[in-house]
Amino acid sequence: MSQRRDMPDIFDKLISLPASELKRIRTLRGKSRGTYNRVPRRSYSRDELVIFIRENAFRSRSQLLNGRSQKDPAPYDYRKEFGSWSEAMSVIWREERAPVDRRYIVQSVVEFGLWSVRVYEDARKKRPDVFPSVRIIRREFGSWGAFKEVAIASSLRETLRAYVGLKQKLGRRPTNEDCRKARVDLSRALELLGSKAEIDRFISSMEGVI
Repeated sequence: MSQRRDMPDIFDKLISLPASELKRIRTLRGKSRGTYNRVPRRSYSRDELVIFIRENAFRSRSQLLNGRSQKDPAPYDYRKEFGSWSEAMSVIWREERAPVDRRYIVQSVVEFGLWSVRVYEDARKKRPDVFPSVRIIRREFGSWGAFKEVAIASSLRETLRAYVGLKQKLGRRPTNEDCRKARVDLSRALELLGSKAEIDRFISSMEGVI
């Protein structure tokens, strides 16, 4: 009989509770079920979350859900880190709307020797806050190859000027011996371009700009 008297009291109490409290009770009830071995959910750093979205070009929850594997971040991870999915997308893709500092990107590549896409992307994975995406670079410069030529020209600025000046003085392409006598050091240019023939080809393509 005591159980019958208690039931209406429990129901009356539950029916009067706000939805948030009912949800909390249900959550707690779910956690109290049986004992089982639960694998702790991996936590992700903000950098890891940002890199995952950018590398896969996800812009919606559905794209993330359809493109992720079981071990990859879920929408929950982005809500937890950024407060909401929309805020996560706003922060992660803000770079797309921000003006690109071309000189900064070029100087970064030259300073750290990031001459290939693979090497650059490895550096970006470690510091996405420092290096913009390869996609941004390609959008800004047209292609990685075009960007690399700009970076090489920046790195070899003084060498190229000296070489072009010697070429104009001689009225022909300087030989290695001409460069040696004029103290035009081609060692860095050879390191980046590979051969004297490539230096001459590069110079020909750059002469209108230098």
